[in-house]
Amino acid sequence: MTAKKELTLKQIGLVYNPQIVESEKLADFIKSKLSFNSWICSSIELEKNTNLFENTDLVIVFGGDGTILRVAQYTSLYTSCAANIQESIPILGINMGRVGFMTEIQIDKISNKSILSAINSYIDTMRLANLCQFEDHRSMLQININGESVTDNVLNDIVVTRHMNASLVELSVSINEVHLGIYRSDGLIVSTATGSTGYSMSAGSPVIHPQSKDFLLQPLVPHMSSNSAIVVPHDASIEIETSNQELLVSLDGFRNKILKPYSQINIKRSVCITTFLRKSNQFYLRIGEFLGLPNSSEKFPNPHSESLN
Repeated sequence: MTAKKELTLKQIGLVYNPQIVESEKLADFIKSKLSFNSWICSSIELEKNTNLFENTDLVIVFGGDGTILRVAQYTSLYTSCAANIQESIPILGINMGRVGFMTEIQIDKISNKSILSAINSYIDTMRLANLCQFEDHRSMLQININGESVTDNVLNDIVVTRHMNASLVELSVSINEVHLGIYRSDGLIVSTATGSTGYSMSAGSPVIHPQSKDFLLQPLVPHMSSNSAIVVPHDASIEIETSNQELLVSLDGFRNKILKPYSQINIKRSVCITTFLRKSNQFYLRIGEFLGLPNSSEKFPNPHSESLN
């Protein structure tokens, strides 16, 4: 594969989680040492500073998966397509939170100088190597409520659930306008492959490789019906009709909207994507650790491999 010519970085963004004191300190330290134009912002201030992402070539995130979800709603807006390859502003995640499935660099017992060295190594890789070998592209969802587009950049999941009462939620669901049935449950999760390791997995859904474009429909504690998830192909749409209840729809766990009775929801794959900067694929190692599977570098002894004397 022919390598791209060296990329000139216009500027780098640094985003920290203000609830983690050390993340701001580390972000300040890294910014002071970078040899590129850069900006710094807390994750909760991004909504007021979306202009920062213009002419930004890389965003380094200091936090956990929740911080990355907040950043991804903005980096994904700069999705472009070249040579039939979609890409957006890449995110390099530095894990300083509780969950780090989306992060790349783990900082346990590593000095700030070592973290700086690791970040510079990724930046050099991005500038000098073929980007396609080091980028991880993730599909997203878009949601339309009552004929109005709400957002087209949900990276993890969309959850429709009860709002102010404890009664069962009734939702009529169709896929590609073919009626599936009525779910009577605590709610529904529509999850991307990235989100399949989150809330939907806790509810019983399977794990999908994060680079898959398919998504999941998972009921929450269904009444008198199966708890099985449905894997929905990437080019399908999910139509949900609510009953006479006022419900809540949650986007990636932090953007919440009230649903009026008899609302109509349409969910499908977005044209936007999230891009992560990676050096290797650690997904199976991490999911194995999360599932509690024994992991050993030693292979099972093979009596047939012994040489004959």
